[in-house]
Amino acid sequence: MIPPKSNIYLETSAVNFLADKFSWRDGKATRIYHELKGSRFYISTVTIWEILLTADEERKDALIQYLQNITYYKLINSPSEFIISFLKSGCPLVEKSYDFHSKLQIAEVWNDLCENPLKSFVYNQENLKQRADKIREVFKHASKQLEDIVLLLPNEMAVSRDQILLDKYLRNLKEVDLSETDERERKLFKISLVLILIILCTGIEIDNTPINDFWESIGINKIEERLSYVLKHYETIVYRGPIAVASTMVLTQLEIGGKPTRGILWDALHSINLIYTDYFLTADEHFKKLKDKNDHLIYSRIIHLSDDPVFTARKIEIEDHKILQ
Repeated sequence: MIPPKSNIYLETSAVNFLADKFSWRDGKATRIYHELKGSRFYISTVTIWEILLTADEERKDALIQYLQNITYYKLINSPSEFIISFLKSGCPLVEKSYDFHSKLQIAEVWNDLCENPLKSFVYNQENLKQRADKIREVFKHASKQLEDIVLLLPNEMAVSRDQILLDKYLRNLKEVDLSETDERERKLFKISLVLILIILCTGIEIDNTPINDFWESIGINKIEERLSYVLKHYETIVYRGPIAVASTMVLTQLEIGGKPTRGILWDALHSINLIYTDYFLTADEHFKKLKDKNDHLIYSRIIHLSDDPVFTARKIEIEDHKILQ
C-alpha cells in the first residue's frame, strides 16, 4: 500500500507495464483514488522523450493517452534542472525541499495535455529525429568510454586518449585521497566524469535550456573548459547527489554484464528521480538489481511491478473503474 501524500515516479518500463494491463480509464480512476490521499504519479521529460521515440504510432498514442489520465498535470524536473539546482545550492549533503516541477516549455505542453486529455501530442517529427540523431552520437562515444572504464585492466596497454584524460581529472580531485579508495569507487568517479561531460557540459536532453542558460551566465562555451570549471567549483558533484546516483546505476548494470548502450544512459537519467520522489515504479530488471546491490536508503524506494503483489487491480466506487491499490 502506498502511504498518503507520496510522490510516485513512473519510469518508462512501468508506463509500458501499466498501459498493457490497464486502460486509460483505469489510469484515471487510479489518479483520482490516490489524489484523495494526497499522492501523485509523476513522469519526467526523459519518459516523454523515450515515448516520443516509439516507432509504432498507435502504441505511442496509447501510452500518451494512458499518461494523460494517470499522472499529475505537472512534470517533475528534468535531469538538467535537478543537477543545476543541486549545483546552485552548493552540492549539499541533504538538499532543502523546493518546488521540483519543471519550468521547461514541454512541461507547459504536458500541463495542457493533462488538463485536456482529448488533445493529442503535436510535435515536429523531423526536429525530434535530428535531435535524437545527435544524442545517439553522444551516447555512442560515451558508451565506449564507459566500457573502457569497467572492462580495461589497470595494466592494459591500449589505453585511449579519453581514458588518459579521465585519469588526469581523477588524480586532480582535491577532496578525494585516491590511496584510500578502492577500484570500484574509482570506477564510479570516472563514470561520474563521463556523465558530467555528456549531461552538464554537452547537453543530451530533449530541452537543453537549463544547461545553456547556466553556461551562458558563466561565459564558457568549450566542453573541456566547462568540465574544468565544474571540477574546480563543484567537485562534490562527482561523488554526491544526482550524478553520483546515475553513476551507480551505470556501474551496477555493467557489473552484471550489461552492455554500455543508450538504454543504460536513459536508465541513468531516470535514476536521478530516486533522490526526489518517495517511490520509483519500474518493470526493468536492471533497477531491481540496483536495489539489491546497493544498501543506501534511496534504493529501497524502487518497486518492481512484476514482483510486488501490492499492485493488483480491485474495484472501488470511483467511476466504477479498476484501480491500482
